[in-house]
Amino acid sequence: MKRFSFLTLCLLATTSLCAAEVAKKADAGFTPLFDGKTLSGWRNPYDWGQAAVVDGEIHLTTVKRKFFLVTDKQYGDFIFEAEVKLPEKGKSNSGFMFRCHVAKNKVFGYQAEVDPTGRKWSGGLYDEGRRRWLWPNKKKAETIKAFRKQAGESFKPTQWNQYRIECRGENLKIFVNGVKTTDYNDKIDAKGYLAIQHHGEKGQTYRFRNLRIRELPAAPTCTLGAPCPKGGKVLLGKLGKLGKLGKLGKGGDLAAWTQQRGGEAKWSYDKKAGTMTIKPKTGNLMTKESFGDFQLHVEFKLLPGGKGQGMSNSGVYLQNRYEVQILNSHGKAKLASNECGGLYKIKAPSVNACKAPGQWQSYDIDFKAARYDAKGKKIANAQTSVTQNGLRIHENVELPSPTGGGQKEVNTPGPLMLQDHGHAIEFRNIWIVPQARAKS
Repeated sequence: MKRFSFLTLCLLATTSLCAAEVAKKADAGFTPLFDGKTLSGWRNPYDWGQAAVVDGEIHLTTVKRKFFLVTDKQYGDFIFEAEVKLPEKGKSNSGFMFRCHVAKNKVFGYQAEVDPTGRKWSGGLYDEGRRRWLWPNKKKAETIKAFRKQAGESFKPTQWNQYRIECRGENLKIFVNGVKTTDYNDKIDAKGYLAIQHHGEKGQTYRFRNLRIRELPAAPTCTLGAPCPKGGKVLLGKLGKLGKLGKLGKGGDLAAWTQQRGGEAKWSYDKKAGTMTIKPKTGNLMTKESFGDFQLHVEFKLLPGGKGQGMSNSGVYLQNRYEVQILNSHGKAKLASNECGGLYKIKAPSVNACKAPGQWQSYDIDFKAARYDAKGKKIANAQTSVTQNGLRIHENVELPSPTGGGQKEVNTPGPLMLQDHGHAIEFRNIWIVPQARAKS
C-alpha cells in the first residue's frame, strides 16, 4: 500500500480544494438548462419529432421532417454553452437556435450552424426561415474565404463539439471548441427562445449535453439623437432641438468650428437638417475651444463605394492628438486599428460595431487627458473608452502617444478635430460635456 506523509495529504487536499474553487468560479453565473434527467424547461412544438433523455443526454430523432426542441423561456443578452454530437454515418446537419421565434409548423430566427460536411461551415450564422445565410454570405466569395480561414478545423465531425454563443445587443458571436467563428452585428431580433435542431434525417439520432446559460444585463442602447446633457456644449445641431446650452451662432451655422490652418469653416452646413458635410480637399476642421477631460457624442453617416482606406475615411481627433478612426468597415470579421472605431495604430475595436453606409452611427467617447507632474513630466497616459452604436468597443485604453497626424502631447487642453480625408461624410448632433479634473 502506498503511504503519504501528512504534508503530502495536506497538499493534495489543498490542490483539490483549489481545483474545486476554480471550477466553481468557471461556473459562476451560469444556470443549467438541462438537469440530465428530464426535459423540464423545454417543449416540443411538433408531434413528428421525438426528444428523450438517455444517459444524461438529450437525444433527438424524427420520423417525418425537421423539428426543434424549444425552451419555455425567452432570452435577450446572454452567454449560452452546449455540446453536440452528430451521427458518424449518414447525412446529418443541426444547429443551435437563439433569439428565435415559434410559429405554426415553423421555428425561425438566428441559428449557429452545426455542419459536419466537407463544406466546413460549422459556427456560421444562418437565419432559419427568413434571410438564410448571414455569415458567411453565399453570394460573396470573400466572406467564405474569411470564414474558412477563421473557423479552420474547429469542428470535429466524429467527436463532441462545444458551442458558445454570446449575444450582447446587436452583436452576435459564435465559438466552436474555443475558436471564434462568427462576429456579426444584426438588430432584427433582440430577444427570443433557444432551441436545438434535428434536420430531419430519418433514423439519425442527434445528441446534446451540458446546456447552460448566463444571462447578461441589457447592452447599452444606441444613442442616436441623444440630446446634449445639462452642463454640456452643443458643437453641431439644430437650434431648439438640443437644449438651450451651447447654442451655435446665428441660425445654427458652423460658429463652433474653424479650419485647422485658420479661417472660417469651409464645410457644408444644412440648416434644416442640422448636418455638416465634409467638403473634400478644404482641410480639417477643429473646434475653436479646447478641452481637457470630457464626454463626447458624435453622429456620422458613411458613403458607399471605395476600397481599403478609401472607404469613407475620416477620424475624430481627441485634443487634436489621438484619432478614433472613421471608415466603412461594415461586415468585416476582423478589424485592425486603422478601421472603424480603431484607435489608430494603438488598438483595434474589440467588436465590429460599424453599420452599413447610408445609416447614421454614433460614437460616445469618454476621455481622460494625460497627467503631468509639477515639472511638466508626463506621469500618466491619456485614456479613453468608446461606445459605437451602443456597443462598447474600447474600455479604458491607454493612449501612450499621439496617433498619425495628431499634434504633440503637452500639458494643456486641446481642441477636437474632424479629418478631411477626401470623402463627403456627414456629421450631426455633436456635443461635449467637459469633466471636472479630479485632484491628484
